[in-house]
Amino acid sequence: MSAVPGVLMLSGWAVGVKDPYGEIDLSGTAGIADGLFNEQRSVTGVVLPDGLDAIGASMFRGCSSLSSVTVPPTVKSIGDYAFMGCEQLLSVVIPSGVTNIGEQAFAYCRKLDGVTLPDGLREMGDSAFDGCSALTSIKVPASLRRIPMAAFQWCTSLGEATVEEGVETIGNASFYGCTALPGFRIPDSVKIIEDIAFGECGQMLDTNTIENVSMLDGWIVGSSQPLLVSVDVPGDVRGISDNAFGYRRNLTSVVLEEGVLRVPEHMCDCATSLAEVTLPASLLEIGDFGFYNCDSLVEVFVPSNVVSLGEMAFGGCAVLETVYLPVALKGGVNETNLVDGSFQAKVVYYLPDGSLVVDPESEDPDPESAAFFVGDLGFASADEPVEPASCAASPSNGRSPHLCA
Repeated sequence: MSAVPGVLMLSGWAVGVKDPYGEIDLSGTAGIADGLFNEQRSVTGVVLPDGLDAIGASMFRGCSSLSSVTVPPTVKSIGDYAFMGCEQLLSVVIPSGVTNIGEQAFAYCRKLDGVTLPDGLREMGDSAFDGCSALTSIKVPASLRRIPMAAFQWCTSLGEATVEEGVETIGNASFYGCTALPGFRIPDSVKIIEDIAFGECGQMLDTNTIENVSMLDGWIVGSSQPLLVSVDVPGDVRGISDNAFGYRRNLTSVVLEEGVLRVPEHMCDCATSLAEVTLPASLLEIGDFGFYNCDSLVEVFVPSNVVSLGEMAFGGCAVLETVYLPVALKGGVNETNLVDGSFQAKVVYYLPDGSLVVDPESEDPDPESAAFFVGDLGFASADEPVEPASCAASPSNGRSPHLCA
């Protein structure tokens, strides 16, 4: 092929540059090295060759004068930082065959508006469109199961965002600072909304349905009151976002009503004044670090329908004494990890009728309650647990079981 001004060629490949500027036509090249135009601030436009299957990492990173690029339909992936900092780039056609967009691929393209994500997109890196302050609309296809961290963070002109049914997770800070969004529909397929996914999106958050709580399309996505003291979560909420009440150091009481299914990760992380937690019989899961560092929590009763307990769910709770677990969880729980850092805590298992499992190695029951406690962490329950005759515990109410008098 003929020489391309400012581009170093080797066996048909564009392998380097020397003072490139203006419009560059690479349509006849056999291939392009990663990062070829990295920080080349005089390049204004590029035509990529037919047959190219990937735009490599940092290909146009920092090309602050680049306003147009022609991408062939053969491209299947766009690498990390590929167009990061292309501040004059107005639009780019992402081919329908692209399945992967890398980390910060279009971050800080401050004039970028025209972008359509292809229906077959399966992976997108963190902060892919972070800081694209001119972007006005976006549709997230069903094929993208997880919207990554900070994907559209600080897209301050974003006035319309559609998330298709099929997306399952809205990642950490994914729409943080999208101050122009008037509303947002969360599809039924979404199971997890991570920490501050909609932080600084005050215009579209409902703060009236539940006092001092920020709502979005039936989900609790945070607290509108930094000095939150108590919260009562009704059973008809669609879900609770990760860290919804985290670092609320004045929070003393949390009640989850019947119908709530999941305590998300870090829900009350570092709520150091939290002393009372009421969990419903409907609860199925407590996520990782759900009540981590709740330094005022003394005891917790985990309802009998819970089938999943996350890592360090009650870890680092300075005065925690007892965690009551249904005996069905015995053998499937790493007890030491569950309360790691809660140095006074012990795990006690209870039977379906609410009576406590006997420690077969203990000759004497606890003298104050006359109930039989399981021993220290890691203790195996008895093959034939004995129920104290006067025990009338009722774990179904979501509170600590009544210990025998």
